[in-house]
Amino acid sequence: MKKYWKFIVSSLLLMLLSLPGVNTFASADGGNGGWNSTFRVYSPDNNSGFLTKNTSSSIYNSTSFVSASTLWFMGWAAVQQQHGPVDASHGYHYQFYTGTSTYMYNYVVEDYGAGTSTTVYMRSFSNGNANGQWQPDI
Repeated sequence: MKKYWKFIVSSLLLMLLSLPGVNTFASADGGNGGWNSTFRVYSPDNNSGFLTKNTSSSIYNSTSFVSASTLWFMGWAAVQQQHGPVDASHGYHYQFYTGTSTYMYNYVVEDYGAGTSTTVYMRSFSNGNANGQWQPDI
């Protein structure tokens, strides 16, 4: 009986200690507005994770860090469609460096309606990474 009691207590303790990790993992797709992108020469595309856009306001993107091997990357507004992200910027593409903050023009709500999943789509033909924060509605 003592063996089962120790097993139950240790299992409960393990589950309680792992809850913060589950929350962090669940929001890794950009749910908190943070993003971390890895670029490769053979795989240059990435995104900030998808969040719902409800207004026709700008998308805010702030780049905290860009690795020395990447230097900069291009970014623009995109929406999630059946075959992947689709450009919703009408040609407004931006260059991001370390410390860059930009209000990005986009036509997500105008072209696809309120409540559409949107992202900052990123491209860099380099071997490096970048991270930052973004908000779909300002």
